[in-house]
Amino acid sequence: MKLVCLPSRGRSGYFVPGFSILAILLCFLPDDSSSATFSIPIFRDSTLAERASRQLNTEDFQGNNMKRRKKVVSQPLENCYNSEFFGIVSIGTPPQNFKVLFDTGSSDLWVPSSGNKNNLCSFHNCYDHERSYTYNNINKDVSIQYGTGKMCGVVSEDSLRIGNLTISGQRFIEAVDEDEFLQGEKHFDGIIGLGFPKLAEQGYPPFFLAVIEGILDRNIFSVFLNRDQKFGSNLLFGGWDETKFNMDELQWVQISQPTYWQFNAEKMSFGNIQLGSNEIISNTGTNTITGPKKAVLAMTESIGAKFVKGLCILERQFADRLPNFVFHIRGRKYVLKPSDYSSWVGGSVQRYVLGIDFIDDSDLWILGTPFLTKYYSIYDPVNMAIGFAPVTLNQNTTYSR
Repeated sequence: MKLVCLPSRGRSGYFVPGFSILAILLCFLPDDSSSATFSIPIFRDSTLAERASRQLNTEDFQGNNMKRRKKVVSQPLENCYNSEFFGIVSIGTPPQNFKVLFDTGSSDLWVPSSGNKNNLCSFHNCYDHERSYTYNNINKDVSIQYGTGKMCGVVSEDSLRIGNLTISGQRFIEAVDEDEFLQGEKHFDGIIGLGFPKLAEQGYPPFFLAVIEGILDRNIFSVFLNRDQKFGSNLLFGGWDETKFNMDELQWVQISQPTYWQFNAEKMSFGNIQLGSNEIISNTGTNTITGPKKAVLAMTESIGAKFVKGLCILERQFADRLPNFVFHIRGRKYVLKPSDYSSWVGGSVQRYVLGIDFIDDSDLWILGTPFLTKYYSIYDPVNMAIGFAPVTLNQNTTYSR
């Protein structure tokens, strides 16, 4: 695998001065002579179609069961619940393993605590600080309000291992009490946020702390999400994997602000429906493309789709109505074909599920895995840019664990 590190572009390129996080990062740029690139394998538990098959039955299609969504800024965990891609990390010494979601739409790291009040440890791995001799008690309580509920926890500090990368003194949240949105059958133990520190409730996200500690080749990370295989996806800290895309097709897009990985699309369309210019967030923590309610309902009504139990469902006879979903970004056209955002659900359902969702009271769009499985993404916080390139790797390649 050929790993490539980002060349410096300087002030004449994508560097944007004036933000506090940029000043922090520039003060702690790693020394290339002692830094490295780290690859973290990511796997998927289930596809959107498999989740739909579990959730739906014939009775669900009587009527329209649309759910009300909250504002985008208040619901990172709702989107995380819909995600399919996870990785294994360890916290503490000796290590305690957790299956976590790597989420560019949030910035906090949290895992369930062994002192959790809701019996999460019966079906999740829970962190027990009494088992770790590198644990440090920060002695601070924290409460986080998400769009679908509230989580309370305590701030702790311990060593974190992600792949071959070890970060000492990583602050994170031990979840001790939460609303039902974190309870029940979830496919991950916790979340590692890859958003900007400004979004975090406590401490620096692991990627930014790795930059500050000077252990990466470059202060970037990149994501490859493999749509058709359970294994083979990966997150790369400190570089990118040039075997996954053509360098000539890589395009850099300026970030709007150092909170979310947010940028502008000058034009969007869904078939004949023109969606205009929009601000977009790149979010590995959701398996849908999510947009303002009015726009999304216009899209789904044009093809005869409806929302059932929070999923966008299309009857089989309407499949030929599915159009291309097109994004014009910095003068380049990014096209999602129907096969990129739809999946067939067999069994008792016998319908298509679409990777499309809506949100109330927001003009933002969120690009989740339907987009990010088709386009390799590179995240550069110092130069305030995201790089996109079409994935060229054969998606039917067989991977080993």
